[in-house]
Amino acid sequence: MDTRLHLLAWLHMLLLAATCMFAPFFTYAQMLAKPIAEEPFSDVSATSPYYESVEFLRTNHIVQGYMDGTFQPDRRMSRAEFVMLATNQFFLPSADLNCVAMNFPADRTTLHFSDVSRDDWFATSTCIAKTSDLIHGYPDGTFRPNDYISFVEAAKIVTRLFDVDARRDVSNDPLWYTVYINSLNKLGAMPSSIHGEADYSKPVTRGEIAWMFYTVKKTKMNQ
Repeated sequence: MDTRLHLLAWLHMLLLAATCMFAPFFTYAQMLAKPIAEEPFSDVSATSPYYESVEFLRTNHIVQGYMDGTFQPDRRMSRAEFVMLATNQFFLPSADLNCVAMNFPADRTTLHFSDVSRDDWFATSTCIAKTSDLIHGYPDGTFRPNDYISFVEAAKIVTRLFDVDARRDVSNDPLWYTVYINSLNKLGAMPSSIHGEADYSKPVTRGEIAWMFYTVKKTKMNQ
């Protein structure tokens, strides 16, 4: 293989890697344009505790999975990926896809957080999440989009998205996440794999995330 062909092959591999990384979850506009994954994911069997929740997201065009037909329920998710999922208009109908243009002048290069650039693929979803009071970032002014999201961080966003009481933050408990754990339990959306405080700070998995979104959304739809 000559140098040029080798370079083309390398670029093709990078493109496939990027597609696999960012394809599994879609914005509302993207999900209208994307065909639904026609079959259940090969790695989420009917006996999986996540089967019903993953199927709900698949059939509602929220997830399409990876190119090999898998969902990879045990894989972790970055904070940027999670916010992109949470701000999908299926879950947040008020999400304004023009959030960046509506809230920042054209010459503004960073948005809300020092590590979120206007050109980042997650800029719009981060803007929506911040203006919707779903996220607040870290005390140093960063969002840390590439960090894996922990269970309690995910619980905060999910409950603030669906539970008005969770937004009040009125708990007198010194642990900041208690109000969100209580809210998640109230909504019946605590994953069975989470057994207590030892699991709260661990990165949450894609299967656990699917379960939380599905359970809360179903609860709200039935109210």
